[in-house]
Amino acid sequence: MQDLNYWIAQAMRPAAEIEWKSSRRWTVNGSFAFSRGEGIHDYDNVQSSFLISYLKPLRRNVSDSFGEVPVEYPIRFSVGFENANYFNFAGHNQTILRPVFRLTLF
Repeated sequence: MQDLNYWIAQAMRPAAEIEWKSSRRWTVNGSFAFSRGEGIHDYDNVQSSFLISYLKPLRRNVSDSFGEVPVEYPIRFSVGFENANYFNFAGHNQTILRPVFRLTLF
């Protein structure tokens, strides 16, 4: 038999993301998510992010049995920030703001 102390592992997480491409190479991305636990509210939080990305193709020629073939490898440089706000934590540092630098290959 188990005692009467237990937790329920349920969560709601509505989220939204928007992406805008101003050209073939430039992209602006924003996201927002609200996390709320149904049992413990200490970890309820709001997370958001904002990124600006630039896509630079790396062009090369690859040789095969039919000759040279042009190939493009996409390389994406992104810069922005991420924010997390734990509004039910007691004390300091309820908000975390971190800079983001990403390099995405392929």
